[in-house]
Amino acid sequence: VWNELSARLEQIMNPNISPIAQAATSLGFFWNIGPSIASAMVNLTQTPLVAYPMLAARFKARKSAAVELAKASQEYFAAPWEGDKGFNMMASDRLTADERKMIESLVEDGTIDVTQAHSLAQAASPDFLNLAQSAHGHQMLKVMRIVSYPFHVAEIANRQITALAAYRLAVNSG
Repeated sequence: VWNELSARLEQIMNPNISPIAQAATSLGFFWNIGPSIASAMVNLTQTPLVAYPMLAARFKARKSAAVELAKASQEYFAAPWEGDKGFNMMASDRLTADERKMIESLVEDGTIDVTQAHSLAQAASPDFLNLAQSAHGHQMLKVMRIVSYPFHVAEIANRQITALAAYRLAVNSG
């Protein structure tokens, strides 16, 4: 069992992805949802539609879960804008030191800012299949980062808002 789990972990950490499959995935993302602002806005509905019921059930607090998500949303959109990451909650003066530290630790371990949008767009790793070594590959990575930008920022917003609300609910419940 240990050997099998180790082998699977190795595959997850160092995937052997076919360049053809990755190109097809990137193309599909590009043509279907990548540059669509409307799709990114729909993605923002994850917080009330998915996070709220989960937080309300986990903390047995329907009203306070809604209140904390609303507060966290307001604080996210009031934070300073930071280009590729959207609004930077760690730079917000509305958060306590513990809340900033929690967000910072989630960013450091990739929970907040490593998103499927960038992975699907082949933009998560600049050296994926050594594309950055060629002029064409480098330009393609730039294009795909731009295409995935709306989805990437929407996903970061969802994660930071949900994390902050969940943290506050957990602290309040002891």
